[in-house]
Amino acid sequence: MKVLVAPLNWGVGHATRCIPIIRFLLNRGDEVHIASDGQALELLSCYFPNLTLHNLPSLKITYTKRLPLYFAFPCMGLRMLVHFYKDRKAIRKLMEQERFECIFSDNRYGIRSTKAKSYLITHQLRVCFGRRFEWLERLSSRIIHRLASPFNACLVPDYDSDNNLAGRICKPIDGLKVLYTGPQSRFPLDEPDIPLPRYDVLIVLSGPEPQRTQLEKIVAALAESSIKRIMLVRGTKAAPDYALPANISTLDFAGDLMLQTLIKNSKVIIARAGYSTIMDLNALGKGAVLIPTPHQPEQEYLATWLDGKRGFVRAEQDEKSLREWF
Repeated sequence: MKVLVAPLNWGVGHATRCIPIIRFLLNRGDEVHIASDGQALELLSCYFPNLTLHNLPSLKITYTKRLPLYFAFPCMGLRMLVHFYKDRKAIRKLMEQERFECIFSDNRYGIRSTKAKSYLITHQLRVCFGRRFEWLERLSSRIIHRLASPFNACLVPDYDSDNNLAGRICKPIDGLKVLYTGPQSRFPLDEPDIPLPRYDVLIVLSGPEPQRTQLEKIVAALAESSIKRIMLVRGTKAAPDYALPANISTLDFAGDLMLQTLIKNSKVIIARAGYSTIMDLNALGKGAVLIPTPHQPEQEYLATWLDGKRGFVRAEQDEKSLREWF
């Protein structure tokens, strides 16, 4: 079949969890094209340099520094609506050019077609805001239902059980066809580890600015007064405009086998509570200290849901909460 895989460019998590899907399709003999934008498209082009790439409209979202994310929802919602219609226009043009038979869209609700089997990849069938804002959760379920219902099915990368990774975020919504594929990981689990030093603490940063930099500054300050052996995977090529302590090793990015080895060989892992990161850690049977991006409802819920399960512990983005790990 001629297949299009189109992940959302929001961090790199949506792109990385498409990697095992693309590999599966290629092993099956399908002709696979990739469509995305920005860092997600750049990442997948490195993994699959021989595949045809297509640029899609970009969605520029930044998180607030101090206010809860729902204060930014009106502006974010408008940007997402505009992006949805830009994606709809882009896929119509792509279908005329390429005539795909099947589409896998990771959280790009506008990338679907009545002329192809269209599947939505998502673990988020509702947004959990806590008891005070249950009405927002109900509203999010209705919006997601409306956006997802035109797809042939929703593919949820999680276990179909009460002991799942995403809690009630991925529980089915009435009227949607939901298929649970099990958690997906980009890691080459069958390959032997590469020789690397062992670290007491591994810190893996990711996600949109300005919160990525905020967390980097906090862990850099904690590392400066620590005697532990620390590795920081920064998750960006942008050079910091502040000094990192000399006693901390750094990498801008780590390849799959390198990151897999670092995770397996480190005593403590500190990471964002992003779902793709959680799936990768779960694949290796490793827990971590999960720091949700402040005021990001999904990560705050995931960190709370997994706190005390599968070796995961929740911590906050401040020196007091993180000090014990340094």
